[in-house]
Amino acid sequence: MRSNGINNNYHNDLSIFAERSDNKGCTGDIEQRLINGEKFLSQNYQCEKPENFKDYISLKTNQFREYIMHLFKSNNGVASNDFYKVLFDCAKVSSAKPYLIDICVNKYLKKHNIDFSPTCLSCFSSFIGCSFISCNKQCAKDQCNDDCKACSEKNCFRTLLNCTKLDALPDPCK
Repeated sequence: MRSNGINNNYHNDLSIFAERSDNKGCTGDIEQRLINGEKFLSQNYQCEKPENFKDYISLKTNQFREYIMHLFKSNNGVASNDFYKVLFDCAKVSSAKPYLIDICVNKYLKKHNIDFSPTCLSCFSSFIGCSFISCNKQCAKDQCNDDCKACSEKNCFRTLLNCTKLDALPDPCK
């Protein structure tokens, strides 16, 4: 901590990965193959869907204001490949919390004996968390609409590319 009271040890979620010299991002062979569309899910894959799932929740604060919080909603027909399908579904069931997304995605990858880089996965889950916070209204119901893509690109995409150490990523939407 410096004398001005500011803690200089604080980093945002993704900056810590970018600063580590051993961070290879998503440049490994397995990560590249899955991100670029290699299939690993069975044909009967289906996300678990709660019975009474709503698209939004209404929050009341102690200041008697009501806020609408849109929930991440996934649509299996939207994702361009298996990796993004699992990522979108895990974002939905975890309310876009990055650490829960990591746990959920790892569950599917381990089920298929895939050893995926935790650093790479954290890049994507943090990107989803960023999009959920920065672009909640635009992205909650449909991550593949133009408004969501524009907002995510403006607020979160550059950090994702820096974290993954990739120059470009395939479109996650069909």
